[in-house]
Amino acid sequence: MNTGSQTYLRNLDLEHIRHGARRVVFLFSVAVTVSTPGVAGQVTLGDDRMCRDCRLSATVEATIGMEEGPGFLLHMPNSVAVDSRGRFWVVADGDPVKVFDSEGRFLRTVGGFGGGPGEYRSTRSATVVGDSVVILDTRLPRRLSVFDGDFDFVRSIVLRDPVPEKVLPLRWPEAVVVTGSARRPATAGWPFHLVDFSGREAVVKNSFGEGEGTLLPIGQFRRLLTRYLDRSRDGNFVAIEQHSLRITRWDEHGGLREIVVRDADWLPDGLAGGMGGTLEHPPQPYLADIHEDNTGRLWVVGRVKSRDFEDAFRAVRAREGDPPPCRSSGFCEAPARYFVPHTEMYESRVEVIDQDLSRVLVSQVYPGFITEFLSDGRVVVYREMDDGAPYIEIVRLKLVDGTPAGPRVNLR
Repeated sequence: MNTGSQTYLRNLDLEHIRHGARRVVFLFSVAVTVSTPGVAGQVTLGDDRMCRDCRLSATVEATIGMEEGPGFLLHMPNSVAVDSRGRFWVVADGDPVKVFDSEGRFLRTVGGFGGGPGEYRSTRSATVVGDSVVILDTRLPRRLSVFDGDFDFVRSIVLRDPVPEKVLPLRWPEAVVVTGSARRPATAGWPFHLVDFSGREAVVKNSFGEGEGTLLPIGQFRRLLTRYLDRSRDGNFVAIEQHSLRITRWDEHGGLREIVVRDADWLPDGLAGGMGGTLEHPPQPYLADIHEDNTGRLWVVGRVKSRDFEDAFRAVRAREGDPPPCRSSGFCEAPARYFVPHTEMYESRVEVIDQDLSRVLVSQVYPGFITEFLSDGRVVVYREMDDGAPYIEIVRLKLVDGTPAGPRVNLR
């Protein structure tokens, strides 16, 4: 529905129960269960619960994309996955899927551009399931393509709804959590969708989350749906929004098991977020990923304004001058050379939360643009060479007491 100059999503007139253990079930012709679980217990952690002697050490274990030839990266990666053999699958829209060994040496490309079996048009992510890797293609017809450990194409599954942002297998292929905007009346308005990828076409089995499906401008709704996920030790999953340090733990049936709220000065509550990029409108902090390690600790990475941003901005303006003026409609567009690169605009803040102790162990700034956690707890750091060419580092972050020893990157 279009109202004024803003596009709105459909408001679902569904009963909503905020409290209690009851689940509301609606039966539609598409055979989807929509549930709104009761709210579980909530824990709030402030800076007073910080471990003052804990630190993070950082060791660069591999550098990917700097070597000339087919292993050279053309674009900033959307996703990196490490498979069961320790190889890195790098997905960047506009690049073929590239695979590197555990030390960052280029091995080969996988699949190719097109609409046939094992091909893709617009890749979003790579996800490891056992010995296989699943590539998400978001161009219509949206689908997941499965490749085995020998890089052979196995099969593809069409995903008509929702429009996927993140894909997290709980049990592949029958129980996969997908985030993104859904368009069918039975599923629209909910951030999480449990999807079965067993057949040739995906089937949504359950849609759930907090909220009431209220009317929201499309941009605001997309921001609401921007969630980062990770599988937890107990087979459930944890999630975090992009602009709120509020961690939720869910089961696959839509049950909200736990809420952890981090009251942190560096990410003010209710912050609208946004890239920013000028002295008048500097970059605002936002969250980028979440990971639960094998001890149950929660790792969160956010992005904060780089301490060198002002100098980088002035250098760009001195070199390029002011960007072209905005159009009368208010739409602003300028070549990338007028803007400060991501790597000079932001650096990363990493927090580690011990749920058992209800304590924040670490809140530390890393001098780099962390894009995501890998499944084994390492992080991917995006960087650019002097000429703007992209590359990434695979970095091992380790929680230590006192001052880190040995080869490391300085954190503050």
